Amino acid sequence: MSLSLCQKTPAFQIYWVIDVADIADAAKDYEERDRQAALSQMQLNKQYGKSNGLCVDCGLPINERRIKIMANAQRCMKCQEKLEA
Repeated sequence: MSLSLCQKTPAFQIYWVIDVADIADAAKDYEERDRQAALSQMQLNKQYGKSNGLCVDCGLPINERRIKIMANAQRCMKCQEKLEA
C-alpha cells in the first residue's frame, strides 16, 4: 500500500510516495542495528570485566548493591550460588 502526498507550487508539482513496506524495512534495519550494538557492548563489557547489569544465565537484573561491590559481576546471586554449588 502506498500513500501519495502532493505539494503544489505555481511552477511545478512535487510528489512524495511513501511506501509502508519501506517504512517497515527501515524500522527492521534500525532494530537490527540496535540489537547488534547492544550485543557488541555486552561483548566489550565482558571482555573488560564490566557488568551490563543483567545476569548471563537467567537474564534478570543483577542487584545494584552486588554490582557496586563487584563491578564485574556477571550473574545474580541466585545463579552464582547455583554455579558454586
